[in-house]
Amino acid sequence: MLSIFSRLLLSAALISVSFTKFSLESATRDHPLPQTHFTLINPGTTVQRLSDVLETGAAQDLTAGRNILQRLLQTNAGSADLWASLGAVYLQSGNATDAKYCYLRAAALAPNSAGTVLNLANYYIRTHQIRSALPLMGRILESETQYSSTVIDDYDTLNLSFDEIAANGGMPPNLRVAQSYFRHLLERKDSVNARKAWDWLKPHSPDGQVAEDYITFLMARGDVNEAAAVWTSQLGTRDPLGTIFDWRVQSDDHVRVSPDGNSLRIDFDGKEHLSYQGVSRRMFLRNGSYKFTALVRTDSITTDEGVGFRVVDAKDSNHPLLETEKLTGTHDWKTLAGTFVVDAPVKQVEIQVFRRPSLKFDNRLGGTEWIGQVSLTRQP
Repeated sequence: MLSIFSRLLLSAALISVSFTKFSLESATRDHPLPQTHFTLINPGTTVQRLSDVLETGAAQDLTAGRNILQRLLQTNAGSADLWASLGAVYLQSGNATDAKYCYLRAAALAPNSAGTVLNLANYYIRTHQIRSALPLMGRILESETQYSSTVIDDYDTLNLSFDEIAANGGMPPNLRVAQSYFRHLLERKDSVNARKAWDWLKPHSPDGQVAEDYITFLMARGDVNEAAAVWTSQLGTRDPLGTIFDWRVQSDDHVRVSPDGNSLRIDFDGKEHLSYQGVSRRMFLRNGSYKFTALVRTDSITTDEGVGFRVVDAKDSNHPLLETEKLTGTHDWKTLAGTFVVDAPVKQVEIQVFRRPSLKFDNRLGGTEWIGQVSLTRQP
């Protein structure tokens, strides 16, 4: 059985060679690397040699482990993995100066290896040089590999504030990465750092779903005024509904939803008695009066219960804020409209394409509806 040191050393070797490589910077100074790419380091030779030696029982202390690695480096001085493993031995024995030399040699030999970068970052963490570690950890996050989760775990363990992370290079200027970390803060219910991260995200134009996630988080905490401010800052002067193609479509065996030019086409197959609300959009609204309009065309919509729109409180769909006219039969383009009031500082509503079930014997819904421009305007 391996000693504690032997397991530590073998683990260090395995870690140092099992990480994916990623293009953080050019391997030469003349030509920058193209778009980030990924390959796997082959761990076979180095790990097997170390494993064979350790399993013989020859390395039972740090000195023996250091000697083994030094001998291996005499014949393979270009191995970043061996230099990193030797650095781990020196660090474990309390020799931080020689450990740093080894880690820097490894970084020079394999500047595009995530394992090398992470080893060097870990050295700085172990020696309480957090600001030196953060740019390296930011590079790993930028790579967007599975090892990004290791960096995020380290941020949690070190209890770093978002401002400290961002100011020292630990958060790359990559919107997707930053939004992922922001959602991590929401999951941890870290309201202080989530607020700081949101302030950092705003100039980078975060997507609408991230804003809704944050507003939902704030509403759950009872921070309705801040939720309203976030929604207003995110919305700006843009149409709050976007295009109809941005809406959520619920799968239904008897309904086919598809784009048709600048419209959304909804085909009902006439085989089922449907209560339908399968096309919808959720959003947050500040208190006030709103006017809703939608341009709709129909062809042969059956039964006495037609298809229109309604607006409901997302938490209480049993009491609609608005229901428009519902069309049956065939109609050329027609505007469906209505007004409603939001009586809370901010409220999450859902706008639905809606049809109630018919009470008639002939109640199967068939035909086609096209939805064109949809708008929602806050009234003065």
